[in-house]
Amino acid sequence: MSKIKRSGRHAYMAEVGTLVTLPSAAVPDEPKKYIPKVERDEDSQFTNISPWGEDNLFPQMIEGKIRANTILSSTLDFMGRLLYGGGITYGKIEGYDAEGKEIFSPVDKIEDIEKLLRRMRYSNYLPYSCSSFYRFYNIFPSVVLNKDRSKVINIIPNKTGFCRWGKQNNKGIIDKCYINSDWEKKTEAEAKAIPVIDKWMDPVEFVKEGKDPEYIYPITYPSENFFYAQAPWLAGIESGWYDVAQAIPEFKKMMFQNQVTIKYHIQIHEKWWEWRWPGFSTKPQEERDAIVAEVLESFEEKMKGNENAGSVLMSTDFMDPATGKTVEGWKIIAIDDKLKNGTYIEDGKEANQNLLYALGIDSALVGAAPGNMNSSGSGTDKEAAIRIYLKSQQLAQDIVLEVVKFAFDFNGHQDIVPRFKHTISTTVNKGKEVEHDIN
Repeated sequence: MSKIKRSGRHAYMAEVGTLVTLPSAAVPDEPKKYIPKVERDEDSQFTNISPWGEDNLFPQMIEGKIRANTILSSTLDFMGRLLYGGGITYGKIEGYDAEGKEIFSPVDKIEDIEKLLRRMRYSNYLPYSCSSFYRFYNIFPSVVLNKDRSKVINIIPNKTGFCRWGKQNNKGIIDKCYINSDWEKKTEAEAKAIPVIDKWMDPVEFVKEGKDPEYIYPITYPSENFFYAQAPWLAGIESGWYDVAQAIPEFKKMMFQNQVTIKYHIQIHEKWWEWRWPGFSTKPQEERDAIVAEVLESFEEKMKGNENAGSVLMSTDFMDPATGKTVEGWKIIAIDDKLKNGTYIEDGKEANQNLLYALGIDSALVGAAPGNMNSSGSGTDKEAAIRIYLKSQQLAQDIVLEVVKFAFDFNGHQDIVPRFKHTISTTVNKGKEVEHDIN
């Protein structure tokens, strides 16, 4: 009986000491489209909501990919903490300097604002929103009013993965947000509907003219997508670099688990499968699994015994119809000392660098990423990088704080603006550290 073990894009054949890298199409089906598709009303299976992704589980799928990748999970968390900095402060804009930079002056504590900020600290609006913004570029805070609707008393973060916009009303406006803790198992009828502030109007007047005790304040990054903004870093997934980064630790794990017996690593060209079985990537999952199993078992049988070792190499090259050139279908690599020499270190480094590039963050800020990167950056590099980065994040700061400014305005403090506090330590005079504001 065959003892072939499958794990993602790799298969290990213990009897012949061979590790095979399979095509991406051999991996069990998952959502392949990373640009969320919004169905037309007449085609949609949903009555009230505009689905986020073809199966309405786009945020859940992306969150799973973030958790599974060391670069994405740690760097997105780091970006959120950088945005939050030292928390929130507030003051007045007194004017602008010669370079056009605003002159921000903190003011003495205002008890009404302090009460709001205390409640916001309990609800964790700012820490959660700073993190969630970079993950999804959409956040859905609830604005909560007091009993007589004269004051905003709290801003509560709703988990992004729970929230879906309602369909447009007959005026083309999204007037409801639906919140459901489990879109995979619960129906949209079980979701809580909350009215949405129409930002095309004056948001303050809109709420004052309403009757509800709670509203969703829609916050999204400027985007061509109407319903849900698209995070730019998702290009790292769509381009394939995420798959490369994930395949390497999977390959190394299997090598370490079987390093005593692995003699060969076989890489099968993606196009070989399409050449051998036209339409392979579009066949049903069961049929693809059966084809892969047939190839692996046939290969294993041919590899058993020295007398058959040469036959496996027959008919593995093929002509690529796109280029007319002969392509090496199967590449057989003897493992030898590759495990000692650091198999795929350069490939891992390249994949990690491309993910960081997609995230828009300098690798000096996060230290040496996995993959034997040459340098984590000097202190001077980090100081320069953090200054440049934070100055580039003014738009993100404005977006996350937009609902806080709305609350200040609603509560009668139109001349007060919220700001994040950012300081950076620099080392001068024989190691003495000095902190500088970089707002």
